[in-house]
Amino acid sequence: MRGSASSQPYNSYKVRPRLSREFSSTDKLGIFLQLYNLKLDDALHKTDVSVAYRIMKDQQEVWRAVETADHLHQGGEQLTIQRHLPVDSLAPGRYTIEVIAIDLLTNQTIRRAADFTLVPAPAKPNRTVRPPIS
Repeated sequence: MRGSASSQPYNSYKVRPRLSREFSSTDKLGIFLQLYNLKLDDALHKTDVSVAYRIMKDQQEVWRAVETADHLHQGGEQLTIQRHLPVDSLAPGRYTIEVIAIDLLTNQTIRRAADFTLVPAPAKPNRTVRPPIS
């Protein structure tokens, strides 16, 4: 099993990497990862993959989600992962996102991790409502 992170458009996905790896709590933090050379089940002609997503701060897990093959977009021996992660509930600081994919038919595991920084959301401009002039 091999994995790659892409910065190019792929089919209907539009991937825009954030080179600064800096996000605010109002931004959408997305993951795009392609896995290929997955084993197909001989009887079902499908892959069997489990993918775990973890967000960690100071090496402590602060968020986790797991998806099974039934919830992932499969294409033969290839799997494309596209997911938005919730950052609106996280405090500003430095984090690590980790994606762990396991091909359950071969027990091969692939891990990809990246650091990112969450900054406070930009302040909304104060709008003063003035009473109408009589």
